[in-house]
Amino acid sequence: MSCISSLRAFASLSVLTIILSCAKEIPPAQFSARLDISENGQSIAVGSIYVDGWKYRMDVSQENERISIIADQKSEWTWLLMPDKKMCTYLSADDPENVMSDPFLGLRFLESNNDSDMIGNGVVNGYECDQYAILDDKKELMTYWQAVILHFPIKIIEHSSTDIVTELSGIIEGDIDDSIFAIPKDYTILGQRWAP
Repeated sequence: MSCISSLRAFASLSVLTIILSCAKEIPPAQFSARLDISENGQSIAVGSIYVDGWKYRMDVSQENERISIIADQKSEWTWLLMPDKKMCTYLSADDPENVMSDPFLGLRFLESNNDSDMIGNGVVNGYECDQYAILDDKKELMTYWQAVILHFPIKIIEHSSTDIVTELSGIIEGDIDDSIFAIPKDYTILGQRWAP
């Protein structure tokens, strides 16, 4: 093999390595969807989600209480909004309340602290997905299905004493108005001194 051929092969391999290492850094698509959360087959929360690249907003109703979560997956902070009280607060990405109230943040938190393996693929609600398992000492903590073209998980099963399932359906791809990520001006901000 000539020196030039070796250099071309090395360059091709280097480019492929860079592409594969950046694959997880592709921002999610823009879309909205219905959000359903159930525990052992019983609905515990319903709502909607709006995704625009690294940002998403969840509006959820649970036991006659409404909450909204606005998250930027690239930052370390999340807004928790309480529309009925017109109040909101910042939460750190590793705040236990935040991790427990946001299944997508919980997924990222578990994945960053445990092993994650691709275990298959399939179709969920019409979208081709890669299926992953998050493991801790061979125990499966969470299973999720990441939509290939959306670059976002559309089904998550949290395995604990009960299975908690978060699933997106009725997905509508398209532009999301940036104003949906704004905090209403008439909201009281709690804990403002910790805000970024």
